[in-house]
Amino acid sequence: MEVQSEEKTPPEEVLAETFVENPDWTLELVVPADYDHEMCLRRFHKKFGVLSAMDPRITDANFQASFRLEPWTRFAVRAAHVKKHTTGDICLAYLESLHVELLGAQGLALLFEHHRASLPEKTYNLSFNKKDVLWRSPKGYLTVPFIRQPRGTTGRFGIGQFDVINAGNTLLCFFKI
Repeated sequence: MEVQSEEKTPPEEVLAETFVENPDWTLELVVPADYDHEMCLRRFHKKFGVLSAMDPRITDANFQASFRLEPWTRFAVRAAHVKKHTTGDICLAYLESLHVELLGAQGLALLFEHHRASLPEKTYNLSFNKKDVLWRSPKGYLTVPFIRQPRGTTGRFGIGQFDVINAGNTLLCFFKI
């Protein structure tokens, strides 16, 4: 009897039926000269915490980055629509197939700060990180940060469960340029 590993890469057809890129949405993100990676989320809380509903558990200590952002680093940011319910493992396999950088909460914070008005609306915009650095909630589940940008409001910066990725969500894909 063969036991299948949870970490096994899904076939390309599974990825193709689960995700579709939005060719009409691309942004350029440049890490600012005064960016401090160690204090990114604390700075974001101070600057935008009143403007957006921000989960207080999104901190620099809880959300470590697998990719260290440096000033002047440039990214092309694209969006991929989640067509059907899936898991974080499938999302990570898809992102790995695209060869993106996984920027997690730090990437979301920068994107909100510099392109808030351009974020896809009425969807949960997810920014993944490597699984081994994801924050585990007190209830024991792994978490993924998101920004939800309802039309005409300031948005919400929160966390969702890694194992429950719903249809209609958007994966943010950060390509280093």
